[in-house]
Amino acid sequence: MLADKPPSKTHNKTIAAVSGSLKTRLYLHLRAAKQLPQFLANITLCLRRKSRETVVSSLRNLKGIGMLGLFKPKKDTSQVRILVVDDEADLVSTIQCYLEWRHCKVSTASNGREGLEKATSEKPDLILLDTNMPVMNGHQMLDCLRKNPDLKDIPVIMVTALCESDDISTASSYNIADYITKPFDFTDLMEKITKALGNKTFEE
Repeated sequence: MLADKPPSKTHNKTIAAVSGSLKTRLYLHLRAAKQLPQFLANITLCLRRKSRETVVSSLRNLKGIGMLGLFKPKKDTSQVRILVVDDEADLVSTIQCYLEWRHCKVSTASNGREGLEKATSEKPDLILLDTNMPVMNGHQMLDCLRKNPDLKDIPVIMVTALCESDDISTASSYNIADYITKPFDFTDLMEKITKALGNKTFEE
């Protein structure tokens, strides 16, 4: 357990990468280390010029963190592959960070056409798909997926702000695995992902 004392120089370097309003929260979460992975996902939007990898690298060197098993090497052979298709860059980055902490291999796309190309080349285990996007929307991408023999069985979870019954009905007609509306809780999202993956599992 981290000692109850002021931040060290290494702590301060990490905290400096985060907007001022989150400094206290970051230190408290560093002390409560078990919450660190989800907290890092939450502060992704507030990182300034330092990349998430730089912050993680700094955290690896913090006294006591290594003993908590938060930075175990990831086993590539067991990684679940998830494709996130959404045009909201900040949300995509947050989801990606959170899923990678759960040892998933994550790829992203900002519209349906790009998502379809990545689905074709990467054959993900699961797709998280937004509805309203430029170039090709989520329903159009779903239509293409279900018409492609190689892609039609990939489970899709809709992650969208649209919550009207007509929107849900349209998506459901493409045999989606689940539907979650924005804003959402990551616990709910992980439950739906676990259910959709079926026999495929990922490391906790």
